Amino acid sequence: MLANHARIARMRIEAESSEQPDIDENGVRYCLDCATAIPEDRITVLPTAVRCVPCAAARERIIKQRRTRGGINADGQAQGIG
Repeated sequence: MLANHARIARMRIEAESSEQPDIDENGVRYCLDCATAIPEDRITVLPTAVRCVPCAAARERIIKQRRTRGGINADGQAQGIG
């Protein structure tokens, strides 16, 4: 349960970035990655959603992999990336 709350918090932070939702003239919101309509249930839970659940999960996995592969060392240089 706690992991779900943390994941939702991370998604909200991600969604609050500079990315703007892709909305048509009828108010339908589309995923920025795959261009499918984002379900109303997802928008109800996460009003700032700009990606569908599968694309958001894939993006989260990629971000997590990048964090675990490398970072910044004491000299301020990136390490382990690539």
